[in-house]
Amino acid sequence: MTTNQVPNDDHSRGFLLETAMTLNSTRTARKQRGKPFAKGQTGNPKGRPKRTQEELDLIAACKAKTLDALEVIESIMVGGDNERNRLSAALAIIERGYGKPVQGVELGGTGGGPIQSINMPPDKFWEIAKTIADEI
Repeated sequence: MTTNQVPNDDHSRGFLLETAMTLNSTRTARKQRGKPFAKGQTGNPKGRPKRTQEELDLIAACKAKTLDALEVIESIMVGGDNERNRLSAALAIIERGYGKPVQGVELGGTGGGPIQSINMPPDKFWEIAKTIADEI
């Protein structure tokens, strides 16, 4: 066999495929960004920065206007011309008083049944994977 010929036995083909995949994965490996933290060390040792006095003053001013804002929303809800605006105002009042409703997420299998999981040995898994790949 010359160097340009591809080996014909299964063992050699598998070796070549494995070698090609190894070379490909080393070339496409992601480079690490930055410096990782040592175990038990945080990236923000001083915690969240304290608010400035200007930020605290703004928050206090907004809280002082809460009743006025609520009255405006209430006036839109009660006497607004547009039904969409009235609904938005009503929702704003309810959501601020009670919070937004929790949105349920249902996880389940076919027809709402349980999600199925299968434990199998790796060789069986690869056999199924190859069968599926051949069908594609």
